[in-house]
Amino acid sequence: MKNEDPEIQALKKAVLEEVKNDGRALKTAPEEMQKDKEIVLAAVENYGFAIRYASEELRRDKEIVLVAVEDYARALEYSAEELRCDKRFMSKAVQKNGMALEFAPEELRSNKRFVLKAVRNNGWALEYASEELRNDRDVVLAAVRSKGLAIEYASEKLQNDPQVIAEAKKWPGWK
Repeated sequence: MKNEDPEIQALKKAVLEEVKNDGRALKTAPEEMQKDKEIVLAAVENYGFAIRYASEELRRDKEIVLVAVEDYARALEYSAEELRCDKRFMSKAVQKNGMALEFAPEELRSNKRFVLKAVRNNGWALEYASEELRNDRDVVLAAVRSKGLAIEYASEKLQNDPQVIAEAKKWPGWK
């Protein structure tokens, strides 16, 4: 920012303030500002969905995408496909927000260790686990311990399992 034109510096400062207050402001920011990592990072810290207004290059940036996912798992929908196929990256994503499991490839949604990370973070992620894992007692118990009502995504067999029901009943809203 030091060697930039004073007008550009002023614009960047104004846009940065705006996106820090409301990440949605990235949508109307000038295109060159949507390519600026500092501005995009500030926007997604405030509002993860703002990633959809970032430049294509920054939607490939692991740091930016992870920050966005922490706030809003659906940010992965706007990230580069190669990130969604990267097991290491997706492992970090589901640890930040279990609901990121929705955007993981089938291979990962069928991986017990991977799915356990997701459902321990957010039991609702059980919805996106493979059918086989929705019938896995360890996975379902981890999910209902995180969010009791996630039992609705378990297999019918496990929805009727006494231990699973006992864990789910610990949560408010149990019927």
